Amino acid sequence: MPVRRNKRRLEEQPWFWGLISATEAEKIIKKKGNYLVRGTVVNSAMSLILSVGVSFKSDDFQVEHFSIKFEGENRKWHLEGREERFEAVLELVSHYRAKPLNGNTVLSEHMTKPSWFLNNHVIMTDDKKHLGGGNFSVVVRGRFKNHDVAVKKLLASEEALKEKEALLKEARMMSLLRSPYIIEFYGIALDTMPPLLVMELMGGELLKHLVQHGQKICDGEKLLYCWQLAKGLAHMAEKKIVHRDLAARNCLFSKYGILKVTDFGLSDLTVKLAAYCTATEQMPVRWMAPETMLETAVFSEKSDVWSFGVLSNEIFSNGKKPLSEFENVKAVMDVLKSCKVSPHVPEKTAPAEVATMMEKCWLREPNERPDFNDLVMLCSSLFQKFPPPPIEQMSTQLNKNMTPLTIVEYEILRENHLDSDDSDSDSSLNAEVGQMDKTRQEEKPRRKMKLPKSSN
Repeated sequence: MPVRRNKRRLEEQPWFWGLISATEAEKIIKKKGNYLVRGTVVNSAMSLILSVGVSFKSDDFQVEHFSIKFEGENRKWHLEGREERFEAVLELVSHYRAKPLNGNTVLSEHMTKPSWFLNNHVIMTDDKKHLGGGNFSVVVRGRFKNHDVAVKKLLASEEALKEKEALLKEARMMSLLRSPYIIEFYGIALDTMPPLLVMELMGGELLKHLVQHGQKICDGEKLLYCWQLAKGLAHMAEKKIVHRDLAARNCLFSKYGILKVTDFGLSDLTVKLAAYCTATEQMPVRWMAPETMLETAVFSEKSDVWSFGVLSNEIFSNGKKPLSEFENVKAVMDVLKSCKVSPHVPEKTAPAEVATMMEKCWLREPNERPDFNDLVMLCSSLFQKFPPPPIEQMSTQLNKNMTPLTIVEYEILRENHLDSDDSDSDSSLNAEVGQMDKTRQEEKPRRKMKLPKSSN
């Protein structure tokens, strides 16, 4: 049943952005009269703030922040230091749209939050179905718009709530990405406590799969994994986003057996990473390129390419820890800073052509490494010699949480918006796949893992 909207609810207002910081508000508000209402956490409760663009002269634009209070004998809303009282925040905003707020400044144009800002009350979560977590958050199973989803929920502690800006940054990066080979992002809810990040519910972990079943996975299937990841990363490079944390542990299979890039907590726009200080950060050193070890590190598509080479080696070594001969991070950093030749060595059992691909990723000079479009084409060319197995023989069939589809089938499913978890969608999907099965029976006895015609 659809949720009935109360149009007078604060959370339903296009100008209410929820738990964003003053710094974020100042990035959003561009000119005099622009405004939004946001929240901040004080003593575990949300307080409201009106952020407005003001200007007293033509060259002194700034954003001012006014606390919205709910107090006094009559328990009404008002701006701190102002006498006017209102029954609701909506009335307060309407009043200052007509009456000057500061000198000659009125609320002239609200800043509308993006479509991926969700309302908390439309997201259902089941805290008993724990999927993972960290120091400041927990990931649980949930439900959103007929989709079973994974929900990253910040914990209620003061320390955890400081991470809401990092959560918003992660959401902002994910909102720019739309690829079959990148985890689907549905949105973020910041309107009430706790903040929630809503993502596609995945079917299995690459690293765990490699460790458990690696000996049974043929070279063609492992190469397919590399191709899928290269496709997702090529899309990221097109959007000028650097992942910075590529590793098998951050790659997950969808419920249809498609391998996807996940975990964008360290991701950022390339332009912001040209000379980035990493001294205080905990970074995934064993996967990192030499140029990112500098005090002012340089992150780029080519540093992600280095990490992709390490990730490819994880795949062909069945999940072996990179540079395992070095016991600690300092030893790894020392060797990466000083080496002229990469300390990484391709897995002995990897095909020679794949080993060569890895070595190209590990060239010391970033500009000499391939880009991700090159790697997509290289993997595609190797399918002639190392074809993926028929879908029935894919190792992903061993995971009870997956119903593997071929690449073409999955892309048809996405294009027709059939990737839902309600009964009507299931019927449509069954009909679509049933037609595919009929076609396959007429044409060929086995389902081959066909790839889309385009390599980009």
